[in-house]
Amino acid sequence: RVFAEWDTTGIFQFEWEWIRRFLIDLKPNTINDLVAMNALYRPWPMEFIPSYIKRKHGQEPVEYMLPELIQTLSKKYGNDTVASERDKLINDLWPIMGLTYGIAVYQEQLMFLVQSMAWFSLPEADLLRRWVWKKKRDVIEKIKKEFVSRAESYKQYKPETAIFIYEKMIEPAASYSFNKSHAVCYAHIAYQTWYLKARY
Repeated sequence: RVFAEWDTTGIFQFEWEWIRRFLIDLKPNTINDLVAMNALYRPWPMEFIPSYIKRKHGQEPVEYMLPELIQTLSKKYGNDTVASERDKLINDLWPIMGLTYGIAVYQEQLMFLVQSMAWFSLPEADLLRRWVWKKKRDVIEKIKKEFVSRAESYKQYKPETAIFIYEKMIEPAASYSFNKSHAVCYAHIAYQTWYLKARY
């Protein structure tokens, strides 16, 4: 209630006016909401906060197969392939991003995503995250080709699906995503300072 009613003066990481406004709409009811909001309230990922809030309250669907990808796959392969690719994406991405309503909020999610879709090892996934974050175009393109190739051989993803996920989810997320273990520590301290404020 304290978090949902703007009463966050003195609470670590949740004092700013704009994050208070988001909290009113979010109506956080789990520690996971505080962790996600802590990670999203940064200059780059802030644009995803409205979607996170709408998806939490069932006002926006969680969908990995976006219309432009559906159109591309349908035109080239037919509707059966669209259904098959959608099923694979749900199976691979929901366990990783279900808690954040299909939004890649954390660096760890990005690493698990490339492991799940293309069998990258965790050290390889961490290298991908670092190179994309550094915006080394030649390396990003090289890794993209490897991701597409391995997604096709490991899970039989169509190249168009792998390219779409890489360009629309992996590259942007690597540029903005926050370390979850860090966000959890911040949210834990916020919860402790809330407890002190509410009780004392």
